[in-house]
Amino acid sequence: MIGRRIARNVSVYAPRIAIVMLDVSAGAAKFLHRRGTRTVVFVEDLTASYQDGIRANKRKAKQVMRILRDELTHSDLVATPSYVLSRVLTEEYGVNALTVPIGTKQYISLERAFERGSNVALHAGQIQDSRQAIALTRISRDLAKDNISVLAYEAGKYARFVSGVRWYSRASPEEAIPYVQEAFLGIVARFKPAFTLSSLYFHVGLLQPILAVGDGPWMEEAELLDASVVKDIGMMDSADVRKQASTARRLAVPDVHKSFVDALRKF
Repeated sequence: MIGRRIARNVSVYAPRIAIVMLDVSAGAAKFLHRRGTRTVVFVEDLTASYQDGIRANKRKAKQVMRILRDELTHSDLVATPSYVLSRVLTEEYGVNALTVPIGTKQYISLERAFERGSNVALHAGQIQDSRQAIALTRISRDLAKDNISVLAYEAGKYARFVSGVRWYSRASPEEAIPYVQEAFLGIVARFKPAFTLSSLYFHVGLLQPILAVGDGPWMEEAELLDASVVKDIGMMDSADVRKQASTARRLAVPDVHKSFVDALRKF
């Protein structure tokens, strides 16, 4: 029903190519194909993985994934923002997917990164659950012992449960750059399942090595992106910053999206 409704709304514009987002929209591909519209399904995450009510019920999760697999066969291209997610779709469900990383840009120079101090760490993601709030409070308390303060993005319904941080709030990441570029370290604390996180790219662009806390496939994704992830900030050195600069260049927009653009041009 959802797919049919989406296809009907899209077909009003008679597009040659349509890109539908999210796995729950994949059902539109079959109906758009019948109307002669080439369809790209961009799967950002898997409902069977992140929705608690489905994830906890293995039988229901398998059913959801079986339906998704069948719906994706009607698309002309399947794309995801995550190397891990693309691998899962290919190896577990036989769906070939093109990985299109979110991408970033290098916000500051390597020289400027080396000039900043080592007394501010940045948490740039929304605070979405209690475990995240508890972890960030603990991290800020531990870092304070070394005279390092935590600057955190004031967003998410659990932000009010975090203590010991300094807050910032800006409408977009770009607007926040002047306020967050002085941080020498990025903090990513995430416990809910996610295949990738935009905050990973933000810290890479700011040339901030990442202290990763939590669990989920996003941690493997950080490794596959070759982001500089540190386990002991006391062991950080200039090589970690240089690695982040190299990764930022490799993930730079628009070049990182070239394979996706080229695929669309073939339609």
